[in-house]
Amino acid sequence: GQTGPPPPPGGGPPRRLDEARALFWDDEHGGFFATGCDVQGDLLVRLKEDYDGAEPAGGSCLALAAARLAGWEEGRAADQLRTVARRTLAAFGTSLAKAPVTVPLAATAAWLLEQPPLHLILVVGSSAAAATRRDELLRRLREQPLPRYAYVLSVPAADLAATRAPTDSVVAAVPWLADSLPPLADEQDGVALCVCADFACRRPATTDDEVQQVLADLQ
Repeated sequence: GQTGPPPPPGGGPPRRLDEARALFWDDEHGGFFATGCDVQGDLLVRLKEDYDGAEPAGGSCLALAAARLAGWEEGRAADQLRTVARRTLAAFGTSLAKAPVTVPLAATAAWLLEQPPLHLILVVGSSAAAATRRDELLRRLREQPLPRYAYVLSVPAADLAATRAPTDSVVAAVPWLADSLPPLADEQDGVALCVCADFACRRPATTDDEVQQVLADLQ
């Protein structure tokens, strides 16, 4: 089955998606070509892969990335990302309608677009012990099939507590986090697991028993 969600937004995934659109996007019909616009030589036809085999089609991967990134955004930015995902999936229209088993990643993206955004967020203290605890929880989360969750995200508690988060931080890239996440009681050694739906976060889990209950509820 599909493993847990990929790493969080910040500088990486949004920028990479923009680069992919610049190289592979089909402005006229939507979707992503398998070859870039910078290919040299006598290329007569630019194809779009439409089969998620051992290696998923590039368009499926990018549609899922756009759908997940849209879950972190609000307003126009979210609408633009969903448009990219939907136009990409439209290129898979026949396969999705008649043989969805051949495009499971594209089908996952189509399903995710219809769900309210859900997020798993770890608020992490600054100590080495907190970092070790974070890594263990991330490993456990990513071993579970969690297609509904846009991302598993790790946020430094200090960035939430700061009057102004560093410009290169996740908190600066996703402004609603600072308003939605509770402060960490132990800013140095603490780790809290938060489940957020529709940009509102539930009571954080901090003890082993609470975290175990959250993990059980995710199944």
